[in-house]
Amino acid sequence: MIERIEDAGKMNLQWTVEGAVDMLWSLISTDMLVGLADERGWETAKLAQRLGLLPRRAFLAV
Repeated sequence: MIERIEDAGKMNLQWTVEGAVDMLWSLISTDMLVGLADERGWETAKLAQRLGLLPRRAFLAV
C-alpha cells in the first residue's frame, strides 16, 4: 500500500517509505488491536472504520 502511494506521487512529504511502512505495521499489530477491542471495549466495526481512516489521513499528501 505504501509503495503504491509513493509510486503515484501522493506520499505525504513528512514520511519516508520506510517510516510509513514501520508506522503502518505498528498500527495493525495484534497487540494494539487486542488492546483496543478487549481491554478498551471498542466494537469491531468502530475499530475497522477508524483504522481504515488512519493510513489515508496520515500518509497521503493533501
